[in-house]
Amino acid sequence: MESETGKRDVKERTFLGGIRSVLLVGVGALALGADEVEAVVRKLVERGELAEDEGRDLVKDILERRKRVVETSTEHLSEEVEKRMESVLQRMNLPSRADIDALKQQVAELSNRVETLREAQEHTQDES
Repeated sequence: MESETGKRDVKERTFLGGIRSVLLVGVGALALGADEVEAVVRKLVERGELAEDEGRDLVKDILERRKRVVETSTEHLSEEVEKRMESVLQRMNLPSRADIDALKQQVAELSNRVETLREAQEHTQDES
């Protein structure tokens, strides 16, 4: 049989896990500013619903999660803007960056060929 202390530990872990899940997963927590998150957690600590070290860990977890969400969203937004710009350029029949880079490569290769031919021609003229 489980002791009373064991039951309380499981209940506290479950309660803490529930709070953590709600705050971490909830869109509201991600939208809150750092000061607001700290204030909510501070109230939970003051009411004895969280230990002080658990509160610090919870604030850290929430802020790290929010940072990752923002970074991921920013990357996704950047990719989406780039795709849409490519689409607009294609519809306007304007060359994309990849098209311009490919043309630059072709021009460089052609310049090298011309230079090689010019040197070969000069070498042939010198021999005659």
